[in-house]
Amino acid sequence: MTTSRVFSSRSSIFYLLSAVVAFGLVASACSSSTESTDAASDSDDTTTESAAEATNSEDDSTTSIEVADLPATAEVTIDGDALPEMNNDSEDPAIGLVAPEITGTDMNGDPVSITNDGRAKAVYFVAHWCPHCQEEVPVLTELIKTDQQPADLDIYAVSTVVDEGKGNFPPSQWLANAGFDAPTIRDSEGNEALLSYGAGGFPYVVYLDADHKVVNRTSGQLGSEEIVNLWTETAG
Repeated sequence: MTTSRVFSSRSSIFYLLSAVVAFGLVASACSSSTESTDAASDSDDTTTESAAEATNSEDDSTTSIEVADLPATAEVTIDGDALPEMNNDSEDPAIGLVAPEITGTDMNGDPVSITNDGRAKAVYFVAHWCPHCQEEVPVLTELIKTDQQPADLDIYAVSTVVDEGKGNFPPSQWLANAGFDAPTIRDSEGNEALLSYGAGGFPYVVYLDADHKVVNRTSGQLGSEEIVNLWTETAG
């Protein structure tokens, strides 16, 4: 039976410990995900570079896109049991488990929910300071805009592990400049959404079937061909 928990009501000690744990888990993995990038095909590398160059070459008007003046983090509600921590084992213990539902707000303060609604999903956890996220988001944007996203798959993102002292802040400006318009939840200060999904290294993706069960999880930057293949497999 699914349980309901409002993580935002937990103590400040939990928030602090959660942030430390999440940052420790994902920071090293974000750095090591270069191996995934190097292993991608030449065509994937070309797509990644082209998408990044297109974003960087846009005129100054793009960088002046107005975004809502809201905090980079916000309260989230998690319904259900947390997934096991992402690890490098050959068999992922999360496969087949029902993922918790996440309810929060986007960069404009509008409600966004990732729920068991009968739709397959790819849920992207990204950090504004992670260089691999900065490279992959333009690729995702291009794939979505060129209709590479399967009709039976929804794409969501969660902006998490926010650090104002690191580069590319605020995440709302970064995503707006990149043209990334998939529904995006602002994670809480304690990174509850990330932790509830197993806290893998960035970019961290959890793929859910139409029954909201985990069918795959990936940690680290991927090439465009592999991204589309995973989308297609998840959509069934």
